[in-house]
Amino acid sequence: MTGPGRPKAPWYLEGIRFECRRCHACCRARGEYVFVYIEDAEVAPIAKALGISPQRFLEEFCTTHEGERVLRFETELCPLHDGEGCRAHPFKPVQCRTWPFWPENLESRRAWEEKVASFCPGAGKGRLWSFAEIVAQAREMAESSGETWNP
Repeated sequence: MTGPGRPKAPWYLEGIRFECRRCHACCRARGEYVFVYIEDAEVAPIAKALGISPQRFLEEFCTTHEGERVLRFETELCPLHDGEGCRAHPFKPVQCRTWPFWPENLESRRAWEEKVASFCPGAGKGRLWSFAEIVAQAREMAESSGETWNP
């Protein structure tokens, strides 16, 4: 119930349908989405998946942006993508694992429509993700960047 002094229920309280269609649109830089952040704990597993040392991974695949480690995009396609899919799929960064349930995408139904559904063919399709699952994904994404998030 909402009313004066009570917070409005999140628009996704009843869940959101989403199913990855393997279109790889989310693996491409576009608009404000031009960075994939890499946490310290992600370096070694990603490097191992690529068959290289962590040091080589950092040198060849990463750079910094505003003091944060990010993947180095030399084309619009993510450098971990080989044209068929993610070469580090089982160990992909939290940012990729939690897509599309990022806090900024859940701010409003309009944000979801503009930032996800406008280009992602899996939005509105497939299984119904529960409110609890959505919240867990968004919190993981927020915590990875040192933020707290509550629906």
